[in-house]
Amino acid sequence: GSPIMPIVLGPSHKVVSLGEVDTRPGFHSENYIWPVGFKAVRTYTSMLPDKLDAKCLYTCEIVDNKGGVPEFRITAADMPEHPVAGVSATAAWGAVIRRV
Repeated sequence: GSPIMPIVLGPSHKVVSLGEVDTRPGFHSENYIWPVGFKAVRTYTSMLPDKLDAKCLYTCEIVDNKGGVPEFRITAADMPEHPVAGVSATAAWGAVIRRV
């Protein structure tokens, strides 16, 4: 059967959607699958300069950027108009970490 969503991975991590497998070459490798529509939420330090001691909810998504490769997008609940994106989850989270 289908998993019951959300999947709670811990007090600060939750998978909201597993997404859909995309068979195009850019959406998988020999070791990984990057499903379009995958969505998870987690808490982490806010990127706002006046709230660096506060926690914020971040939404992490894999989206189809229509260029044949996935885009890894992270949106902070306290800065929804300024999502961070990268060519990998590591690149996107690296950008978030550099801002905190």
